[in-house]
Amino acid sequence: MKKKTMTLSFDLDDLLIPGVKTFETEKQSLYQKVLGIEQIRKGTIDLFKKLGQDGHSIYIYTTSFRSIVKIKLMFFSHGIRIKRVINQRVHDKEMREHRKNYSKYRPPLELIFMLMTRKV
Repeated sequence: MKKKTMTLSFDLDDLLIPGVKTFETEKQSLYQKVLGIEQIRKGTIDLFKKLGQDGHSIYIYTTSFRSIVKIKLMFFSHGIRIKRVINQRVHDKEMREHRKNYSKYRPPLELIFMLMTRKV
């Protein structure tokens, strides 16, 4: 029987990267510190690697203006492959093309499941 796979999207700020909310983070190498790689939530590396091994696609969907290269490099430096990054610029372009005005909109971006923080 073929294993079902999913496309999973994760927000960055306050979910994977500390901001307003603080939490334990993964240890950083000297290389990551020198390159200014942001710290990520403890457990993210193991979780993302397991999801990848199980055949799931990992997307990052953030309303920040961080560059796609910077975000991919952050995860690559931990040995994690991100299939697609949707930052604010990509989001705005997609919404213009679909004439929608949502802060996060899944259908045109082919997302199945999205994890994000709740704004309080």
